Amino acid sequence: RYHVQQCRRGQGQSNEDINGDCGQLTIRAMILKTKGLLKIEIMNCRSLKPVRSNGICNPCVKINFLPADQFLKTSKPKTQVQKNNLFPLFDETLEIVLTNDQMSMKDALIQFEVIDHYFLCINKFVAECFFLLNKVKLVDDPEEDMMNMPQIQLKLGKPSSEHDPKIWNVIEQRSLSWTDKKANEFIKRQKARMNRTNCQEA
Repeated sequence: RYHVQQCRRGQGQSNEDINGDCGQLTIRAMILKTKGLLKIEIMNCRSLKPVRSNGICNPCVKINFLPADQFLKTSKPKTQVQKNNLFPLFDETLEIVLTNDQMSMKDALIQFEVIDHYFLCINKFVAECFFLLNKVKLVDDPEEDMMNMPQIQLKLGKPSSEHDPKIWNVIEQRSLSWTDKKANEFIKRQKARMNRTNCQEA
């Protein structure tokens, strides 16, 4: 529910507000209904904020799906790395096979993670955004051209406990129980991504 609320908030932004502190991601997407194939074109990112003190960013975009336990066997592809670029042009189309149950899930989310690729080091999380899977256009023609799909602009951001404090507090309380491993892992992962109050360098 936390991620769904984040997704709806981001998609509710006006055109004037779409460029957030962490930048913007532009995509196209469609689902070839007869093949059960999700096609996502990662077009570009704009105004990325570096997470390294030297200002360098080698971004790539990775796709995940939520809830994760419903997509365990689903591929999570990523783009090629664009070296030293805060306005990367990817122009890559990624393909993911989905089941009928996955395509019909009400609140399933596509998560886009922008990652800063470090050579021989741990990669750094830059920002993320979400899109509801059931908002992706279903097409019957298996030869449909992606160019016919509208461009979708998504506001990039970082997790924050202030976005949905009630939901966050519930999950955080659950994480204190050793028996709720999912809540514990969620809080740890989100807090690790909150290592800066915003996407600007400190």
